Parts: sequence; structure tokens; C-alpha cells
Amino acid sequence: MRRACILGSDAGMRVFCWTREKAIDYMSKHTVKAGKDIQVEIDKYIAWPGKAHAYKKGELKFLELRNRAEKERRKKFNILDFHDILLEYGDVSLDVLGMHINYYIKFNAN
Repeated sequence: MRRACILGSDAGMRVFCWTREKAIDYMSKHTVKAGKDIQVEIDKYIAWPGKAHAYKKGELKFLELRNRAEKERRKKFNILDFHDILLEYGDVSLDVLGMHINYYIKFNAN
């Protein structure tokens, strides 16, 4: 529920021009977090617009890549190798990461 509220608050502030107070009230009504924790969280998303959505998009892409790798490599799939590929090239775009995972799926000899 907390994640959903973070996404809702981030979008509310960007799309519907919510005030800081409205975003804090929204989080307070729909989560069990304490007041000061909510304020800090909302301030983080004010300072970095779209952060919550970017993180969610990244999470969904990682899951998509993992599911595809598991499906295509079947018994050859190794979660540790997969994590090594995710981390090996550092901070890259999701498209570039997808290319690395595609190479892993097709050519990794493990």
C-alpha cells in the first residue's frame, strides 16, 4: 500500500498540482507510516520529480528480463549469473541493460 501511495502522491503533485500538505494527507490516510516519516518521503519526491515512477519502471523491467531469461534458458538459468549481468555494466539505460540480457540469453555457455 505504501508503494501505491508513493506513486499516487508523486503523480498527484505532478499531474494534479497537489500541494505538499495534500500529498502528506493522502499518505497519512492510506498508510500506517508516522507523520515525520511521511513528510521526509514526500519532500524526497518533491526534490526528485518522477522518482517513484522511474523506480517502478526499473523494477518492472528487471522482472520482465528475469522472466524472459528464465523462460528461454530454462535449466541453464542461474540467478547469480543473471545478477552479475545486471550489475556488471553499472549505471546503464534499461534499453542497454536489455541488450546485455539478450546477449546473456543467447550466448552464455553456462
